Amino acid sequence: MSLGRASGKAILLGEHFVVYGAPALAVPLKARCVEVELDFASPDWDVPELCRPLLEKMLLLLGLKPTETSLRVSGDLPLGQGLGGSAALAVALLRSLGYTDERELQERAHALERLSHGEPSGIDDTVVSWERPVYFIKGQGAQVLAPCDGFRLWVATTGDKGSTKEAVANAARWRRKNPIDFHTMNERATELVDGARIDLESGAFEELGDKMSENHGLLRQLGVSTPTLDRLVSRAIDAGAWGAKLTGAGLGGAIIALAPEGCDLSNVLLESGAQEVIAP
Repeated sequence: MSLGRASGKAILLGEHFVVYGAPALAVPLKARCVEVELDFASPDWDVPELCRPLLEKMLLLLGLKPTETSLRVSGDLPLGQGLGGSAALAVALLRSLGYTDERELQERAHALERLSHGEPSGIDDTVVSWERPVYFIKGQGAQVLAPCDGFRLWVATTGDKGSTKEAVANAARWRRKNPIDFHTMNERATELVDGARIDLESGAFEELGDKMSENHGLLRQLGVSTPTLDRLVSRAIDAGAWGAKLTGAGLGGAIIALAPEGCDLSNVLLESGAQEVIAP
C-alpha cells in the first residue's frame, strides 16, 4: 500500500475580487493534512462519505477502476471549511500513485479539481502542490513565492459549510448594484494584496495583519461574511492578533488570524464560537 500526503491552504487576501482581475495571495496550511493510502490488492474503501463520490470520479479520470482499488483516507484537515480540502485530496491521491514533481502534480491536480469546481482558478492546486505561498492573477497564472520564516497563522473553523455558489452570487449582486463603489473596492483590494506580498516576503507581519483586517472589511461589505465570522475576527484582534479575516468563499467556513509569537488565541476563539482552532 502506498501513501500520499498533502496539506491544506488558506487564502491570505484577495478572494472574490480575484474574479474581477485583482490578485490573490495564498499560503499552505502545513499544520493539517489529508492522507491517502492506495493499493490494488482488494477493493476495500475506508473514506469519509463526503469524499467518496469525488474520489470515484478522480480515479476514473486517472484511468483506474474504483471497484478494483483499495483506498483509505485519513488526516486532520477539516473538510468543507474553505481550506483546500479537494485540492489536498487530489494531490495526496496523486502522490500515492508516485507523482512527485511539483509542476506535474499541479497540472494533474488542476484537472482533478475540475471535477468538484468546474473551472477552478488554479490557486488551490498550486499552493497545495508546491507547499509554498502563491501570488495569483486570473488569466496570468500563479507565481510561487519563497517560503517565509516566523509566519504564525491561526485558523478557526465555524463548522458552517457556506455555499461558494451563494457567496459568489452575493458578491456579483453587490457589484451590479454598486458598480462605482465596487470598482474602488477592487482597486483597493489590488493594493492590499500587492502590499501584503511585500510584507510577507520581508517579514513585516504587523503590517500584513493590518491589510488582512482591512480586506475582511471589504468582504463584509460584499455580503459574504456572517455574524460568527465577524465575531471571531474581532475577538482574535482584541486578543492580540495583528490582523484577521475570513478565508475562502465565506458565508461559513473559517477565519485566519496572524499573531505574534506568544499570543495564544485558542481559548478566546473557542469561547467565541469556533468549532475547532488550528494553532500554527
